[in-house]
Amino acid sequence: MSPRSAPGTPRPAGRASSPRAAGIVWVSEAEAVTRAVAAPWERQTPGPMTHQSIRPDSAASARVSSALLGGKDHWAVDRDAVRRLCDAAPHWAQHAAAARRAVLGMAAAAATQGVDQFVDLGCGLTTGAVGTALAPLHTAVLPVCRAVSVVYVDRDPMVLAHARALLRATVPATVRQVDGDLSAPASLLAALRDDAGSRWRRPVAVVLSDVLHELTDDQAAGLLHALREALPTGSVLLLTHRTPGEGEDHEALAGAHAESALAWHPRGARQVAALAGGWQPLSWGRTRRIPGFVTLAVGTGRWAA
Repeated sequence: MSPRSAPGTPRPAGRASSPRAAGIVWVSEAEAVTRAVAAPWERQTPGPMTHQSIRPDSAASARVSSALLGGKDHWAVDRDAVRRLCDAAPHWAQHAAAARRAVLGMAAAAATQGVDQFVDLGCGLTTGAVGTALAPLHTAVLPVCRAVSVVYVDRDPMVLAHARALLRATVPATVRQVDGDLSAPASLLAALRDDAGSRWRRPVAVVLSDVLHELTDDQAAGLLHALREALPTGSVLLLTHRTPGEGEDHEALAGAHAESALAWHPRGARQVAALAGGWQPLSWGRTRRIPGFVTLAVGTGRWAA
């Protein structure tokens, strides 16, 4: 791992030290352990877990999103990053919450169409209560399909710790977690295929909620292409993607991401559509326009318009 610069040192936008790839296993600030988990992530994981590196001086995208959307799993450095982002774009949190609710709505719509397998890629710290923007994906699809199967995928050890806590919670669904790297689609797909609960001959709904902007163009294109080639016919892709929003100070936003060492690859609607080339629009996947975001629901056939 390359050495990190001192806290507050400006870094180029799009050069995050560890997008969705490293983090803190146990929620602590400095030396004091503070752990607050919102329902429905009801049970705590046992004791502080062994970890190789703790960086309380560096923001992590999953914790920043938690702070942005009113969650409890974040540190002062993550809240500082949120302040920078909201200074650059005052409606940043409001639009992020709307986009998260939109993707949960699209997931519920997929379940109404008979899709009963979901994979939440880069799931983050979705530890909120039912009905909030931070509600876990399974809370949106369970009311529609009681036998749904959900796999939460991330590389952040803190996210995975919370996911393990979720597995102890009583939910009438098959809920699992997989350690997977979005920038390495071959190994990611291999890990998903190895998951004992997945049935790869049935349609799968893949969710990418406000995470694809962390990948470079080549990485994002490679991931979407690999998913399209690997998923069964009738599978769907549900995503929200950051854009250079109208009226936003793009230079200030890039600077805010750089100062916090957060990856930032915003793309317009045409660029996102190009990345999703080969996928087909879904007749039931339309959603309202959200400033600063592209929302997309596409499939591999069967449900396509």
